[in-house]
Amino acid sequence: MKRVLLVGSGFAGVEAASVLAELGVCDANECIWVSSSEHMVFTPLVPALVSGRYKRSDIEWSIRSYAKDSGFVFIADTVNSIDYNKAYLDSGEEVEFDYAIIAAGASPAYYGVTGAAEYAIPLYGVESAEAVRKEIEEGSNTIAIVGAGFVGVEVAGELLWYARSKEIDLEVMLIDMLKEPLALLGNAKASKLVRDHLEESGAKLILGRKVAKIEKNTIILDNGEAIKADTILWCAGFQGPRINLPREALTKGQFIQVDQYLRVNGMKKTVYAAGDSTSITHNNCMPLKMAREAIRMGAIAALNVALTIKGQENEKYIPKITTCTPQAGISLDPYNGVIIIGKNIAYHSTLPQHYHELLRKKYKIKLTSQNR
Repeated sequence: MKRVLLVGSGFAGVEAASVLAELGVCDANECIWVSSSEHMVFTPLVPALVSGRYKRSDIEWSIRSYAKDSGFVFIADTVNSIDYNKAYLDSGEEVEFDYAIIAAGASPAYYGVTGAAEYAIPLYGVESAEAVRKEIEEGSNTIAIVGAGFVGVEVAGELLWYARSKEIDLEVMLIDMLKEPLALLGNAKASKLVRDHLEESGAKLILGRKVAKIEKNTIILDNGEAIKADTILWCAGFQGPRINLPREALTKGQFIQVDQYLRVNGMKKTVYAAGDSTSITHNNCMPLKMAREAIRMGAIAALNVALTIKGQENEKYIPKITTCTPQAGISLDPYNGVIIIGKNIAYHSTLPQHYHELLRKKYKIKLTSQNR
């Protein structure tokens, strides 16, 4: 009997748990699931939590019952360090393992901007989304969003829709060092569609400027300009999950370096990683940090653990949604969205909203005990 450790409860973690259970790994072996949160959060709809289109119970579900039914011993704790056969938890507990899957997600990256962690709300979870909504309800009427990537443009769209639907004055500013929203995708048409929608909806876009410093209710740009805001949101990027690993296992930004089989570098081929916590390159392209890729990675990592236990060859992970071949659905509000395919195709569509709702219902059924 082997001991298999799973870390994290996001898309990659839940998918890994599902596949391990389906393959019977947790029937024949001991499976332990450690997560700092007892819940899975449906992160694509966090921006819609800010606008009130969804409520917390719609996008967050306990994983305790699901873990038990799937054959796992669940431990609510934070993993702070992992070596070759042992995980060290914040509580002081140590968990030995034969195989591990790290699916701990990513954490906000502040890139050394003074005051960002202190004075900006990092919009990556339900608590932060609810904090923003509370500030608006208490009278905050100027919102500055740092970062014009997926999360930044979606929350800007949601806030503008909220203001229209409630007939309130709400100034929304979107700030980014790049010259267009969604610039990293390299799809100029998508950037224009998003920019046009946000500006027509009343957003002020401040692009091509770095944030030098953040003070209370103030953003200082690299040219010295001071941007005043009642609420400052940080949506400017990710770094790794802040788990201490051997030096050879980590890459720039503290992401976990994995090979084509999702095995962590320097970890004796017994530790795998999946989802937003990872760094991997395939044909000079990197997978985008999106739910669909996290799900695929979680499934492959779990399959490879099962294959390794049986002494069989691992399967390669080949990303589909990458920096070279982007595919994305941007939901800007209930009625406006943008589909992005590759570097040249983009068009208005509400398919992102429908897709998110279908996927949300799938996870609700999977994780809610009365529906299983």
